[in-house]
Amino acid sequence: MKRTLAALAGALLLVTAAPLAQAAPTKSPTQRIAALEKQVAALQKETKRLNGEIQSNYFGDACQASLTADAIQGTWTVLNTFAGRALFTLGAAVNDKQGCQVASTTRSPNNAAGYLTVLTTFINWLV
Repeated sequence: MKRTLAALAGALLLVTAAPLAQAAPTKSPTQRIAALEKQVAALQKETKRLNGEIQSNYFGDACQASLTADAIQGTWTVLNTFAGRALFTLGAAVNDKQGCQVASTTRSPNNAAGYLTVLTTFINWLV
């Protein structure tokens, strides 16, 4: 009895699976190659876009770090002015590796008064 049920279930499975296997049309190699070429072109385009985003991110990070250094040095300049003597030794402006130029931001090192304008320009480039 168990063997009969197992054989019947196996036959039923084969009968229902056969039409499903035949229902999926097979694509020719030419069609598959064309589909793959289309996918590769789309991936290459997306990779190029993402590489541009990464490059912009590096420039933005360099500019942001330089602007932060400018703000700190600007604060030291103001404190030195109020103290009437050099409490803090000011160094040369940090090299932003052209990051602010790419971000259309003109830096003004040691100028605390103009810092918000420069920072606003940078933020506008970000968003």
